[in-house]
Amino acid sequence: MPRSGIQTRLCTFLAVVTVLGIGSVWPAHADVINFNPNGGVGGPGNLQVASFDEKIGNALSMGAVTAISQTPINGTSTRFETFYQATVLGLLDSNTNPIATPGTTSGGVTTNQITVVAGFFETATVNSNGTSVTLNTNVSQTGSFIEIYSNPTPTASNLLGTGFRDGTLILSGVATPGAAGVGSFSTTGQTQQFDQFGSNDYSGVSSVVGSGATPVNFQVTSFNPAYFLTPMNNFSILFNTSNVVPFNQTDPSKKFYTVAGPPNSAPNYTPIIGTINGSTIGGGQDFQFQADANSTFAAPSAVPEPGSIVMAVTGVGFACLAGQRQKRRRNKLTGV
Repeated sequence: MPRSGIQTRLCTFLAVVTVLGIGSVWPAHADVINFNPNGGVGGPGNLQVASFDEKIGNALSMGAVTAISQTPINGTSTRFETFYQATVLGLLDSNTNPIATPGTTSGGVTTNQITVVAGFFETATVNSNGTSVTLNTNVSQTGSFIEIYSNPTPTASNLLGTGFRDGTLILSGVATPGAAGVGSFSTTGQTQQFDQFGSNDYSGVSSVVGSGATPVNFQVTSFNPAYFLTPMNNFSILFNTSNVVPFNQTDPSKKFYTVAGPPNSAPNYTPIIGTINGSTIGGGQDFQFQADANSTFAAPSAVPEPGSIVMAVTGVGFACLAGQRQKRRRNKLTGV
């Protein structure tokens, strides 16, 4: 197929980059919770935390490329599921100043590795220009999950996709159907090397270039009071995430967790991205992208339903160029 034909099909099929979900309802303000990253066993003790700052991690929309490729313009795709996994980089105060760094030792004190894994369902409506989609989480969320873990020994590996469920489960929840969110996809019309972080661990695999956004809500079902000293069934969490392809700030994961599971269980799914990530060209079915998040806490008065976790993704509206290292975005959420 001529290169121009490939580009046209990419623009049509690859709007799926916007799939990592996030809530349609934004909390009106940020709140501080009392959090102990070590569960009361040594370490820094009770910290007043306004937000978590996740390291750049991975997201995967399983079956989304297939679903969108079979969807006509202005049509709505079948339901697909998106997964997310990342390690928390730091705990921030109300002024976004770091107050602890999980997984490191400072002054003889080691704070735990904290990780987040999640999965939720959505559909995509392909917009008239064929290069963007509207993503709707107001679908059945049976089988969805969110889990936060604390582990005294850092074990998570972005490349292998393992270790994100190691240690102690400290919070869990399920997604609830929410209002549709609007996603968009911008691209240069080109493909680039999929893995541009360090050595190339995906020889022969390329990817589309782009970024995007959309919404989903989670409801807390359980939490560990040794860690969350403030009851989390009375709080929501806003995840503010930028998503981008190709990968140039972390390794693409070779495995993902696609179901809720017990602590220390292994990931169970290998992405099917073919030779062009995000495209049916080359045998791809899933779409994988790097995700950079931070999370802010809000009391239930700030959202319609108490006990929900709101995961949010905001598009950054840029295309990554080969070899370029983007500065991590750490938004200071004001009025949220």
